Amino acid sequence: MIRTLAYTKDTGVRVNIENKQPVTQQHGLLWLDIGNPTVEEYTLLENIFKFHYLAIEDCRHLQNRSKLDEYSGYAFLILQVLLARNKRNRLEFGELKVFLGENYLVTIHHQPMSFLDEVYDRCQRKQEIMSKGADFLFYTVLDALVDQYLPFFDIIDEDVERLEETIFQDPTNEHLNELFQLRKQLVVLRRVLSPLRDILNMLLNPGATYLTEKYRAYFLDIYDHVLRSLEMVDSFHDLLNGLFEMYLSLVSNRLNELMKTLTIIATIFMPLTLISGIYGKNFENFPELKWRYGYYAALGLMGVVTGIMLVFFRKKKWI
Repeated sequence: MIRTLAYTKDTGVRVNIENKQPVTQQHGLLWLDIGNPTVEEYTLLENIFKFHYLAIEDCRHLQNRSKLDEYSGYAFLILQVLLARNKRNRLEFGELKVFLGENYLVTIHHQPMSFLDEVYDRCQRKQEIMSKGADFLFYTVLDALVDQYLPFFDIIDEDVERLEETIFQDPTNEHLNELFQLRKQLVVLRRVLSPLRDILNMLLNPGATYLTEKYRAYFLDIYDHVLRSLEMVDSFHDLLNGLFEMYLSLVSNRLNELMKTLTIIATIFMPLTLISGIYGKNFENFPELKWRYGYYAALGLMGVVTGIMLVFFRKKKWI
């Protein structure tokens, strides 16, 4: 599916134009957005824009890594977009392919991307976005793309706080699994955001010909957002490491308490077993064998020994 926005000073913003030739007008701007492209639409890119064969081949396949390639007269970018987190707490990503020229912007994607729809609608309402040129339009798209990551950090912050409370109360294996899932998500985020930071470094290079100097500060703002996101990833990673250590410590303390309780019980039963073992011998000449109160005396002795041991353990603060 193709949708277009074209802008010239004379006509303003026009939607879904048939003739894509305004791209040849230096005072005009064309945004061509292609969703789930077909063979015919790839052919259109070759015929009208004369894009390099390798760049079009990259558009046909998933790359799983952001990158920036420079060609004569335009730049080609592959950007990873965070779409959602599914029910299994796995991050779902999509790829946005971008051709940035002097007076055109071409975006290609295989999955629906709501932030592109928002930018598309905003460009129709605010014509000044397209009137500022292709690089500012690209900034608007890239800024919306980076903003897609921010709600996820709010979600993970809530998850970390909830885990901290529940683990402290009652650490379970489910909490451990959730910790590992969150850590894995942070690793994936770092793997996605790090190349995006490198791309912005290249865009901000003074030698980059596809950005005008007056809009460089806008891209620097996005660069700061990406750096802040990477810092948040590191911060959450440290918090999760701390939660993991707290989980191990609590489980270890719980095990120690259990072992201490079992040891105390076993220690108490040792003299009781000795007493019952002695008085359980069926020898004919056994002392107190025919004593009328022998059974109760043995039970009483066991009770006294148990009491003395409990008092001793309490004084030592073992129980």
